[in-house]
Parts: sequence; structure tokens; C-alpha cells
Amino acid sequence: MAATLATMRSAVLATLGSERLRRVLKLLLRRMFQIFAPDVFLRQLAALASMIALRQLLWYARRCLRSVFRSRLFLAVSLSDKARRKNELRDRRRRCTDYVSFQRVGEKLDKEEGLDQWKCDDDSPYFDGQRLRDRTQKYRDLM
Repeated sequence: MAATLATMRSAVLATLGSERLRRVLKLLLRRMFQIFAPDVFLRQLAALASMIALRQLLWYARRCLRSVFRSRLFLAVSLSDKARRKNELRDRRRRCTDYVSFQRVGEKLDKEEGLDQWKCDDDSPYFDGQRLRDRTQKYRDLM
């Protein structure tokens, strides 16, 4: 890069006639190259272009890996009936537009995943089941 710039500079200077003009232009060209630094600019431009290309490559790789992973996950999930029902309920919950339907689908999903077992357990050392049901009913009546 520097060799081509030096040959360009000498070619410009060779076309000039007087020695003094040649010296002034040589000094001017040297200062312009120091100020504008085209070799540094081109090096940074090449580094930026390679970083952009690498970013795009990684983006495509991530997208391909995600689709492969999702297809394997879909295959594994579709083999199990219980997992398929859970995914259907999750999809229905994502598409809900109001709170009532969201709550209804959420309760079905909790039952499917077994997260509502604690409601039926009156012998739990962590909470009083009867008291919890009474309060829940009280809040439902207030709504």
C-alpha cells in the first residue's frame, strides 16, 4: 500500500518542471498524506468490512443452528402426547387477547404440568388449605 502511494507521489512530482515548485508540492503532498492518512483509512475500512462480513456469517450460522435445534425439539416433543398437549396450551396462551381466556388456558396448563397439586394437599406443613380456599373465595366474591 505504501509503495503504491510513494510511486504515485513520485509520478506527480516528475511531471512538474521547476525544482522549487517540486519541493513545495512534495512537502504539500507529504503533509496531506500525514493529515488524511489514506493508508490508515483503507486499513480501517478493510477491518470494518471484514467485521461486517463476520457478523453476517455468524447471524446466518445462528439462524441455521436454531432451525436445526427447533426441528429436533419439535420431533422430540411431537413423539410425546403429553408434551404435545402442553405445547398446544402454551401456543393458545400466547394467542390470548384478554385476561379471562389467558387465565382459563393457564389453569389448564397448570393442571397438565401438575403445578396445581398443592391446591388439593390439605396436609401441607407450609400452608393451611382451608384458610387459603376461604380467602380465595372471598376475593372472587369481591371481584
